Amino acid sequence: MGDDDLFVLETERLYIRLATLDDIDLFLALWNDPRVMAPAGTPLERQISRKEIAQKIQTQTDGIIGNLLVIELKISGISLGECFISTPDKRGVVQADIKLFPAFWGHRYGVEVREVLLEYAFKNPYIKAVEIKSGVGDPGLIEMIEDSGGERVSDGSDEFSGEMRGYTVPEHQDIYRVTRERWEERYNKRGHKPTE
Repeated sequence: MGDDDLFVLETERLYIRLATLDDIDLFLALWNDPRVMAPAGTPLERQISRKEIAQKIQTQTDGIIGNLLVIELKISGISLGECFISTPDKRGVVQADIKLFPAFWGHRYGVEVREVLLEYAFKNPYIKAVEIKSGVGDPGLIEMIEDSGGERVSDGSDEFSGEMRGYTVPEHQDIYRVTRERWEERYNKRGHKPTE
């Protein structure tokens, strides 16, 4: 696979590509930054290891769904974070997640990434909805999700499952769901063509 094959999505300012073993340092820094991870319920004393990250990257399959993706600035090639779309559950619902280094917060990069992830997800006819978690008390993120057609479907605490329960704490968050119908309705109102 050549370098061009790694680029899977793009926005006006960003490329989104599949993660490789060359990205271990990026994930090590991002996933061990308390400003990034504390809202996700990961306590500050928990540090993910180089080996754990390598294992995640080495077990990836082809395509976007279920794989770690790196977000890069087109103009410079600088990596500013990562994103992810989970595999669909039995209801056809996927989880979308974006993590950016704090230096890149406040520039609306997250808006661009969220839009392209939603657009990609709804090109798959089996995906009925995308769920996005928001830390309680993050009005900027909530506004961004609602602008994408998200409606709050639950609030409170969420616990990680399996072995992650041993080093995480319950996450206090709101869960927003963007349905295919809301996505298409939003684009029809704005005069844009919904995804094909």
